[in-house]
Amino acid sequence: MVRALAAIEHRVLDDIWIGRRRTAIHVAMTAILAAATVAWWGDAAGEHSTHGANRIPAVTVGILVFAALASLAALAFRRFRICCTAAYACGLAAVLGIGAFWWLHTGRPGAALTWLAVADVMAVLLTVGWVAVATTPIERSQPEMRAHHAG
Repeated sequence: MVRALAAIEHRVLDDIWIGRRRTAIHVAMTAILAAATVAWWGDAAGEHSTHGANRIPAVTVGILVFAALASLAALAFRRFRICCTAAYACGLAAVLGIGAFWWLHTGRPGAALTWLAVADVMAVLLTVGWVAVATTPIERSQPEMRAHHAG
C-alpha cells in the first residue's frame, strides 16, 4: 500500500501541465525547427568542403533533429524529466547551431545559411520555453486541477 501511494505521489509530481496556448506554440516551434533543419540539410548536403566530409553540418543536423524529437516527446508525455531533457537538447542544439552558423559563415562564403538561422532561432525559443515549463512553481503547475477543487 505504501509503495502504491509513493508511486502515485511520484507520478503526480512528475506530471507537467502545459496549457493549450503554450502547447500550440511549442508544437509550431517544433515543426518549424524540424522543417528548417531538413530544408537546411537539403541545401548543405550538396555543398562540398575543401577539407573532406561535411562533419560540422552533419553533427549540427543530428543535434537539431534530436532537439525536435525531444520536444515532441515532452509534448506527448508531459513529464518533468522529459521536459528537462528537451530543454537540455534544445539548449545544446542552439549553441551548436550558432557555432555551425559562425563556422559556415566565416569558412564558406556563399554557404546556405537561411534555414540554419531559422532552426537556430527555434532552438533558442524552445530552450526558453522548456526552461519556463520546467521551472513553473508547483503552486501554478496544475491550474485546471486546482480550480476544480477551489470551487
